Amino acid sequence: MSINSSSNSDCASIIPPTCMHRVTKGYVFISLSLATIALILPLSITVLHLGFQQWRRSVSSPSSVSFSDFFTYNLAVMELIGVFGFVVRIAASFSRLQVLSSVGLFTTVFPWNGQMFFPILSSVDRYLAVVHPIIYLRLKQRRGVCIRNLCTTAV
Repeated sequence: MSINSSSNSDCASIIPPTCMHRVTKGYVFISLSLATIALILPLSITVLHLGFQQWRRSVSSPSSVSFSDFFTYNLAVMELIGVFGFVVRIAASFSRLQVLSSVGLFTTVFPWNGQMFFPILSSVDRYLAVVHPIIYLRLKQRRGVCIRNLCTTAV
């Protein structure tokens, strides 16, 4: 009888495996979120700040934004949306609001499409500039800007 009672008291003092798994998962999520915020937020803000400075300087001498820069700025904005989603999810995990957690999840996964397609569009832009320069120069006109905007909207 004493063996059973001592083993029961030992089991009661140990954290159940399901709780331990939930706690570990929470720490991993918070660590991933904080790392994402710490790495992507400054980078995206720097890219957008440099783009804004370049745009402000070019107001005196009008020049169009290159397609690669345009795709890069869109990608930076999409990454900021994802960072905002991580911030919302962290707030939801501390406040334990399921609705806020769902909003954060959808906002976090929003940039996943752009994370793949905007670098592809930038690569296609560079490919056209190097391998097919005549087509690239034609696309710099009004028709090419419309195509660029349609591709960006589709992504």
